[in-house]
Amino acid sequence: LYALDSREEMRRLSKARLQPMLRQALRGTAELSESEDEISNLTIYLASMVLYLMGSYSSGAFRNKAVGLAILDELDKHKPGPGGEANTIDLARQRLKAGEGGKLIAFSAPILESGVTTQEHKDGSCHVFELPCPHCGQFQELVWENVKFGHCKDLTGEWDLDRVLAETYYECANPECPDRRIEERHKRAMVAAGRWRQTNPKPFPRKMSVRVSDLVSPFKRARWGVLAVEWIKAQGNAGKIQAFLNNRLGRGVSPRETEVKDCEIMALRGPYRRKSIPVAPCYVSLTADRQGDVVKWTKCGWLPDGTVYLIDYGYVLAPDELIAVAGDPFEVLSDGTMVSKTNDGLIDEGYNTTEIRDFCERSDGLFHPSKGRGGIQVRQAVYESTALHRGLEMLVYNYDADYMKKQPSRA
Repeated sequence: LYALDSREEMRRLSKARLQPMLRQALRGTAELSESEDEISNLTIYLASMVLYLMGSYSSGAFRNKAVGLAILDELDKHKPGPGGEANTIDLARQRLKAGEGGKLIAFSAPILESGVTTQEHKDGSCHVFELPCPHCGQFQELVWENVKFGHCKDLTGEWDLDRVLAETYYECANPECPDRRIEERHKRAMVAAGRWRQTNPKPFPRKMSVRVSDLVSPFKRARWGVLAVEWIKAQGNAGKIQAFLNNRLGRGVSPRETEVKDCEIMALRGPYRRKSIPVAPCYVSLTADRQGDVVKWTKCGWLPDGTVYLIDYGYVLAPDELIAVAGDPFEVLSDGTMVSKTNDGLIDEGYNTTEIRDFCERSDGLFHPSKGRGGIQVRQAVYESTALHRGLEMLVYNYDADYMKKQPSRA
């Protein structure tokens, strides 16, 4: 039994691939039927077996079919039948009951962490494919976080995609490795020497599961540089990011849906008015970001233990107006003093890097450009880097946006 996500897709696959493959492989043998009709339908009759080809539609398609081998392709795309019938993998298990030693094989690019493929994988042995480092010999599973391409930028801080293609490398997970840089040319020999390791000590009996990503693929369209370019181009597009995680890395995603109501936001207000702060801060920050036609900003006061108070917020039409905002006074309620000092300002440079860096230069060191990134290239929650701007070095603050959103208490 071989099932795809739809009958129409299975019919196309049968005609374009399976039937020609069978005719070529079985030509001249007793297995191949003399009747052309018997290998041209969704049920293919051979001398010693019957092949049932089907889509995931309803339990009726699986009824009265006792099989020894069931193969489910694109499992996460299989749809249950009307009325919430059992999913395809449960229906296939029922068809294997009649025979001894029946085998069920299911594979798919996982779509959601809650999807059937990911859940079935977790119940199995969770084998991982480990490759030896060509420099230190340590076996390790290749993970996307160790693919390095953050150095492939031009003097303006923009991605140089030609360099990304040519210079992306993999960093060995062993901190004591004599040369942690692993090049694409090492991959084929590493894969040939790879090994499987079980990571789930208590799997469901006789259930083996594996996850394989394109990081170990020998194909040219799966080179590390190609994957890095795809990842860069996917930024800002949730659909493309999910497709990359699903199809390139074999990871399901967990969609996050949050509905925030006005009353919930207002309930978070502290017992103090705008342009004031209950206690004297040790540090005052002003952060800004372009939103449509305006630049929105927030001014916050910080205490040594990390407690933060919102002092004021608003928007300006041009970044230069932020300099005046930085000097606006606010009241310290604990002692009644007025403070007008802002220690530092950060402004997102993502929408127009050159314009923002020009402004930061005019602010005489008060404002610094900043950039939020995913957790792939950022090894810390926040880190500093220098960039050349009009021949001069400028300090840029980079922060791991995913880390900040997912673990705000630690960040």
